Amino acid sequence: MSTEYIQVRQDDEYINGVALTCPPPAVQRRSRVMTVLPWSLVALALAFYTLIIFSKVFSKTCWLSSGENPLNAPIQWEERTYLTNIKTGVFDPYSTANPNVEEAWKALIDTHITTITEEEKQNLPGHRNTARAYGNEPGYAVLIEVFHQLHCLNAIRKSYYSGNKTDDNRGFSEPGGHSDHCFSYLLQTLLCHADVGVMTTMWNTRAHVFMADFNVTKQCRNYDLIKSWAQTRKAKFSPPPRVSM
Repeated sequence: MSTEYIQVRQDDEYINGVALTCPPPAVQRRSRVMTVLPWSLVALALAFYTLIIFSKVFSKTCWLSSGENPLNAPIQWEERTYLTNIKTGVFDPYSTANPNVEEAWKALIDTHITTITEEEKQNLPGHRNTARAYGNEPGYAVLIEVFHQLHCLNAIRKSYYSGNKTDDNRGFSEPGGHSDHCFSYLLQTLLCHADVGVMTTMWNTRAHVFMADFNVTKQCRNYDLIKSWAQTRKAKFSPPPRVSM
């Protein structure tokens, strides 16, 4: 009986006298990659969808830390539909059509002084200086922008509807000086924020012109939340009889 020898290469296995050919190392590596790749893609997909879920949750309520929010006021976004009596059947509580319009405006406005700490003062945009808090209260005195903006708008409104009889001038030397200041301040505020949202339109067949549709729903900051937060930062002491705006 003749003896037959089988040469076994380095990439072969020899089991029970049978030579088994192993795939080359490159093929083995490719096989391992193809095994791991699907699981890696699944993990990436899960991570991606997790980020989407968290972004949607935290987009509802967020705390901005920037020059526009130096005190980290709570910013919560909500859908709000603009109200205007230009469209029939829509009640605008801030217009003269409301018999309680004065109360509606008054409920929005808050002119109190807010106190900030030394650290918060150092973080003010442009390292702006500000007066110390009144009396023995520690910290510094500031005004929250939105409250002054509402104060100015309300002052102009009241002056307009009263025939300029309610413009108390607030320390301005010229008659109408307070209203003039408020016009300029609100103009510059609008230019600074420069809203680039769009207004949809309607076609007026009688006048043959496009008319803006003011009764639209937008994503807005929750003003009530900001107003409630501001109350927690209200100065304990104020100079009598009231703070000059």
